[in-house]
Amino acid sequence: MAYKSSTRGTRPVSLIAIHTAEGARTARNLAAYFYRPDIQASSHVCIDAAETLQIVDYGRAAWTLRSGNPISDNAELCGFARWTRAQWLSTGRVDGVDNPRAMLDRAADWIRARCDARRIPKNRLAIVALRGGGWGVIAHDDWTKAMNDGTHWDPGPGFPWDYVLNRVNAGSAPAPAPPEEDYMPNTALLKAGKNQHLSIPCAGVKKFLYICAAYDDEFDLLQMDFVHPTGDTDGPFEGGKGFHSHDDGQGNGGKPWRWNPNYPGPFDFEDWGRDDVCAVTLRWNSNHDVMAQIG
Repeated sequence: MAYKSSTRGTRPVSLIAIHTAEGARTARNLAAYFYRPDIQASSHVCIDAAETLQIVDYGRAAWTLRSGNPISDNAELCGFARWTRAQWLSTGRVDGVDNPRAMLDRAADWIRARCDARRIPKNRLAIVALRGGGWGVIAHDDWTKAMNDGTHWDPGPGFPWDYVLNRVNAGSAPAPAPPEEDYMPNTALLKAGKNQHLSIPCAGVKKFLYICAAYDDEFDLLQMDFVHPTGDTDGPFEGGKGFHSHDDGQGNGGKPWRWNPNYPGPFDFEDWGRDDVCAVTLRWNSNHDVMAQIG
């Protein structure tokens, strides 16, 4: 018998997820629990203060994050969601668990290694960005809230994310950019209609936006907001390459920007001072379906 797992599917792994075991006090005991035939759960690794024990291959989906299993690498920490910040940072014994702070250090080292391996940003992903398909580090609770999937709330409100992510990023050089051929642009169909809207994830890809419209298309960009990993947004859109201002008479509270076929783009997010964008939200009017591409 092997630990439970599934095939990944075709979507790339974009999330590093943290969980608490809610019972097992050591990684070995947790692994033994997952091995039981009656337990329909697993994790890529089990972590305590002394050991990071891998039990599921990273090429397969562990059974930890419900519908998020195929797109996540997962770690179970031998702790409890009810713990306070002080308990997590203790170097003593808490609820039978030795040195929770050392366990956090191990978890941070694991997060860094998996982020580097997957080219995932080393920051906690905001709920709005997670819902929009962003890449980053999450709690199981984040997935529960973003996707309305399940009831788990681990690793809990007392989990010291600042301590963990500071260690994740301390002294680690940015992950090298993948070669050009590894970049996969994100594309989205912008449907015809009035006051349409859509959020396009863009973490991990080059920050250029193209609107692919034909010469007879009437595509009006009413608003473009930039979503940051913190969940904050920049906006409204103030104009730029590929669009010129006009009043469409629709009462949209300002002059939208009409696609200019003589200069179809791209927008460069970094030129706009927005180099940490994880999603872009668009609102538009259009008489035809058009394509948007970020990459």
